[in-house]
Amino acid sequence: MNNNANVRVKNIQQIDSICSWYGCWSEDHRKLFLETLSKMIRPNLDDIMGSFGNIKMTNEWSAPDVFTCQMKLLRDWWNLWDCKERQVFEEHLNEILSNENKVYFRNCLESN
Repeated sequence: MNNNANVRVKNIQQIDSICSWYGCWSEDHRKLFLETLSKMIRPNLDDIMGSFGNIKMTNEWSAPDVFTCQMKLLRDWWNLWDCKERQVFEEHLNEILSNENKVYFRNCLESN
């Protein structure tokens, strides 16, 4: 069964974008991405409370790097996707993860 059939084209483009970014990231960024994604899939109270600590009020501003922008888009899109779209994303991701990163991701999910 093709799960993509019920997912809006715009969201398939978002999913494809994230998978494309993954291919360009360093191994450290890939692991950080998997950790971030696992916390979005299975948030715990510490993750939620920790996000409040990251809120800053300042007049100083510097442009974020590309990876930081991509992680922000990931979080924004994830929050807009429904369960089916999230499932399709996880299926697409599973196709591109190395076996080592599949194990790493599973461990991140289990530790949440």
